[in-house]
Amino acid sequence: MIREMFHILVAKLKELLPDLGEFLAMDGKALPSFAKGPKKKDETDQKPKTNNPSDQSSANGAGQQGPADPGVAPATAEEPEEEDDRRRESDADWGVKKYRGMRQDGSPWEKVVYWFGFELHLLVDSQHEMPVNYKVTTASAPESPELLPMVKDTKERHPEIVETCEELSADKGHDSEANIAGLWEEHIRAIIDKRADWDKSKDKTRPLFPDCVDNVVYDVKGTVQCVCPATGETRPMTFGGFEKDRQTLKYRCPAAANGLVCAGRAECPRGQTEYGKVVRIKIEKDPRMFTALPRDCKSTGHGV
Repeated sequence: MIREMFHILVAKLKELLPDLGEFLAMDGKALPSFAKGPKKKDETDQKPKTNNPSDQSSANGAGQQGPADPGVAPATAEEPEEEDDRRRESDADWGVKKYRGMRQDGSPWEKVVYWFGFELHLLVDSQHEMPVNYKVTTASAPESPELLPMVKDTKERHPEIVETCEELSADKGHDSEANIAGLWEEHIRAIIDKRADWDKSKDKTRPLFPDCVDNVVYDVKGTVQCVCPATGETRPMTFGGFEKDRQTLKYRCPAAANGLVCAGRAECPRGQTEYGKVVRIKIEKDPRMFTALPRDCKSTGHGV
């Protein structure tokens, strides 16, 4: 009943806002339950173990036991040992999210958030800040596999919203080749931060065209760069746009595009023309790495 009411309202909203769905965003939100989990024989209802208990925190901030005491409190004289299971939450489980970053002094930090309950997966219009679809799962359910089914369900219920959509933003928890390629099949540009999954001690950059002699490389985030043949200096190449008919990303020599002086331009392969060196990358080369809208492109202000 609630879901039907929700989608009736979304349909009416689309009538009032014709551009609803042009810019979509997907994210997950913890929904803590304040009830206890179901009892198990010879087992307590325990939180997931983490490697760094000192950095743990609860998603709801209260009503849950701390990491130093992860089990259910033992029965006391005031609390009967046996509790009616009808008062317990039998459909929920434990969820864990980890957040990592760097402090100003360069040292890494990690924060672990845990909660018992559920997770709300939301698809929203990021321009009007209105939800267009949702799904509730157990807290442990991963976010990434929920993206494409959510878009498919929205297409079935509100096809005009998906047809309107130009871009869909999500955090790196949704980063996968399947998600990015699946969105592109619907002609939707994915704006999803890529996970840093290279071994930094080995690969800071990789050659774009490893089978030929060239000076163009890219990093773990998909940033395309050129290496000066004279000085070895690395500069990001200038994005020249997405060529839809060719399904390619176009990049130009940063010196020629921005009026800079490059000491190695005379030695640069295919870089002696006035227009400068041009590189085209087919997105099929690596759909997850080279998306129709590059991750370092600053042309959009929408998203999560």
